[in-house]
Amino acid sequence: MKITKAINKESKKHINHKRIERIMQENGIKSKVSKKFKVTINNEII
Repeated sequence: MKITKAINKESKKHINHKRIERIMQENGIKSKVSKKFKVTINNEII
């Protein structure tokens, strides 16, 4: 959605997020996805 907002801010015509998603997919562009959390379980048995 950030890309959609940036493009719509720059252009005079409103562009739907689905169109932007399709164009990105056609050109092999993927968004970065950050992980929500890191697993920190320590299973040391003594």
